[in-house]
Amino acid sequence: MRFDDTVRRGPTWSGPIAICLGLVLAIGSSAWARADGQLNGATPKDELVEDRPNNPMAGAGQCGEGVVPEELTKLTLNGDPCFGVGQVVSITVDVTGLTQVAGGGQFFLEYDTETFLFLSIAPGVSPFEIPFFIEVDPDLGHIDYAVGSFDPPDTMDDALMATITFGVIGTGGVPFVRFRDHFPPTKLIGPNGETIIIETVDLGTADDVDLTDAAKFQRCFCGEGTVVSPVCQDLFDTDGDGDVDLTDHEAFAQSMTGITDWVCEG
Repeated sequence: MRFDDTVRRGPTWSGPIAICLGLVLAIGSSAWARADGQLNGATPKDELVEDRPNNPMAGAGQCGEGVVPEELTKLTLNGDPCFGVGQVVSITVDVTGLTQVAGGGQFFLEYDTETFLFLSIAPGVSPFEIPFFIEVDPDLGHIDYAVGSFDPPDTMDDALMATITFGVIGTGGVPFVRFRDHFPPTKLIGPNGETIIIETVDLGTADDVDLTDAAKFQRCFCGEGTVVSPVCQDLFDTDGDGDVDLTDHEAFAQSMTGITDWVCEG
């Protein structure tokens, strides 16, 4: 299957759908906080102070308690990285691990314009079956999309949020499709407009160990002999002694991959 050289822009909505769009884009815009922010830089081992049972980042109670969420709802970009010029590639936006019922959401993406030509975007399944807003800038490689439901299901099943179709116009570089910083942010909302905290996962980076993970490690690092929360133990206690100390830091540092590229290995 080949593609024609046509950019398809979304419609301009009016009436009830425009009202829903305004709700989706405005809800939580002043109170949004990303759950696991990036570190500005990795912490060198010689700057880690192991003798700190009262890690100020841990708050009261067990060290590391309440700092690292047990499981965040994930918004993940998925697709096959093996393709050639003239082919069509489909990228899905998938919702997994919902912790409450969702009523819709919005995302803001950027893509490699030297590799991809935007062709179309289609909504997913309930509660993501009605597009409220579509805006595509083919020059910048930006996609803005809001989608929801007038009758969201009373379930927390994993769901397809959208499918994006690209034509492949070049393969000389390292292709990317990823979430971009935006205000209001990429997010999901509940049936009553409440914000659902999510973690976004860019295309091909689901197995990365990068600065996002380093930020979590720093929050769990409480020193030898200080028992950390079960979440921190599951994530970083590599020797199974109940604490997160310099031994665990050594193992974590060796596992760092940085942000990996979406590359065909077939």
